[in-house]
Amino acid sequence: MRGGASSYWLAALAVLATVAVLFALIGTPDVVTYAPRSAGATSAQSSTGDGKLPSVGNLLDGLKAKLEDDPANGDLWLLLAKSYHHLGHVAEAADAYANAVANGSSEPEFEQLLSSGEHADSVADAPAIRGRVSLAESARGSVGPDASVFITAKSSDGSPMPLAVIRRTVADLPFDFELNDDQSMVRGRGLSSVSEVIVSAKVSSTGDALRSDPGMETSLGPISIHSTDLLDITIGSSQSQAN
Repeated sequence: MRGGASSYWLAALAVLATVAVLFALIGTPDVVTYAPRSAGATSAQSSTGDGKLPSVGNLLDGLKAKLEDDPANGDLWLLLAKSYHHLGHVAEAADAYANAVANGSSEPEFEQLLSSGEHADSVADAPAIRGRVSLAESARGSVGPDASVFITAKSSDGSPMPLAVIRRTVADLPFDFELNDDQSMVRGRGLSSVSEVIVSAKVSSTGDALRSDPGMETSLGPISIHSTDLLDITIGSSQSQAN
């Protein structure tokens, strides 16, 4: 690795720390959408409890939202480029860096790293669980539009720590989702660290990720992390199936 690129790695943790600081400024916009690819079938089972922590992937969504309000902020574009690069999204990093330069922010060492084609963590062929979540018609009158909706993936071995979490509201239902390594709660402990997961969707009127409203949690699994099935989860329904 080139000398300039080597010194860049010393700042990698600082980049993530800066992203974490941005969490206090931009909140937790944790919507992740996807383009459907294929279909299949998955068995259903129930589970209880999950947790939520902000992930780098979720914080990136907030950073992009901040840039929509301040598109000429070169420093934010540079931070977005570095964050994308850290996650292995090289093409997105290059686009963000181009916007940074166009708005007066540049960093020769980072530019050199982009040109070298090297990145911290390759996420090529990274696993992702995709699907659609909705609310059963019979449950629509029992929850308010501002109630939280949590979608989580946990290891099928029963470990309590979520591997990925998305948070939305009942008002957003129905919506498409994608769970992937970008949403890991602990670095190195994402979908890629297991072979099968249990995917759960719940409604919590209190906003507490550990507690769902009565009868308002539905789970599917075990699901292979390499599955291309599109999950169809209906909260408040006794059955869920792949679509």
